[in-house]
Amino acid sequence: MASHYRSTTKHDSNEQITESKVLKATDLDIAWGGDERYWRWIPRGKITGESNSTETVAELLQVSWLEVSARVPAKMFLPSTKYEVTFHIIWKPDAFGWKDVEVYVVVWFKNKEPVDYVQVDLQKSKEQTVPLELGSVSFTTPANLEDDMIFGLYEVWSQQWKGGLVILGAKITKSQDSKSS
Repeated sequence: MASHYRSTTKHDSNEQITESKVLKATDLDIAWGGDERYWRWIPRGKITGESNSTETVAELLQVSWLEVSARVPAKMFLPSTKYEVTFHIIWKPDAFGWKDVEVYVVVWFKNKEPVDYVQVDLQKSKEQTVPLELGSVSFTTPANLEDDMIFGLYEVWSQQWKGGLVILGAKITKSQDSKSS
């Protein structure tokens, strides 16, 4: 068994994100996501109570290195257009290890420096028991975008064990105030 979970999702080469694109948990790459000691893949309905959901979500049991990311082909984005990225999560009642850790949502284009990032306070959001959107990182695609866009949810600095987070997926949304050409 592989230690890391790598998505096998193949994005439609003709699809463009003109409004929004939802990525399921299985569309994301998760460090240690292939190791059952750290992550468990379960039906979404088991967490949310949605009896008709056939989707699979990723439940964090425990890790000291949180890295959940995705790579989206450049051709899916409109040039010179503003987008936002958010992660969709839910907390388990027994979540632990999130106090005083720096968690970031980061966006960059392959082989380049990060375009933007935001620190999210997961300890504060932990009081919520409903699905949450985290991160809301905005970025504008270059006019001549050639590189894939990569984004992720990261906490790799504290070396602190943490758990009880469920990754439902992520969403890329074209901003309402976008000035696309």
